[in-house]
Amino acid sequence: MAQLQQALDEYSYFSVREIRVTGSQRLSRGQIVSIAGLKPGMNIWKIDPRSIEMKLSSHPWIRQGMVRREFPQRVLIRVEEWVPKAIVALEKLYYVDREGYIFKTVQSGEAANLPFITGLGNEESVFDNPFARQKIVEAIKLNDRLTANSVALSEIRFLSHEGVVVYPISHPVPLYMGWGDWPVKVQRLKRVLAEWKGREKRLASLNMSFRNQIVVKLKGD
Repeated sequence: MAQLQQALDEYSYFSVREIRVTGSQRLSRGQIVSIAGLKPGMNIWKIDPRSIEMKLSSHPWIRQGMVRREFPQRVLIRVEEWVPKAIVALEKLYYVDREGYIFKTVQSGEAANLPFITGLGNEESVFDNPFARQKIVEAIKLNDRLTANSVALSEIRFLSHEGVVVYPISHPVPLYMGWGDWPVKVQRLKRVLAEWKGREKRLASLNMSFRNQIVVKLKGD
């Protein structure tokens, strides 16, 4: 058996000639191959797919990696990258995906053109907390619905009492959204913003926390 393994190790027919990478958007093929520790000419029998998958998954931008050997000379790598949907502000800034998973810190020079989620509390009360994760998920759903209706947000702030207040980029007025029932509230908001188009600077705030109405507060009131 040992002689057979030695023969396979030395047989050039099993030297890797192709490393194919799919699924990567943020990381380049070269980066993926480097993280995996692969290079052409390696003996395919000496490649441990599970070990490489663990290396890939340890990278902060890679959610999951899949590695498969295709004998005699090809290795296939498929990666699933994390997709940031917002930035959670705790003691540090963290990227979070649409399922509410905080997956990495925001480093200097990385993109920060995402809505900030604030007011969640300290890190100890947020990390590995399913209730906090669900709140983040709902905040992202609200952001997606508002963005789809041309109301892009700079911040979603959780209030100490029930609900959130959001700060649009294009409208200089805080929007108190309460909690839940986003489709109805967003449609109601659209109608009010259309009525106040061109006069937004007169608005101090809009409050949608109440059932079937919006409370409009004007500056100077």
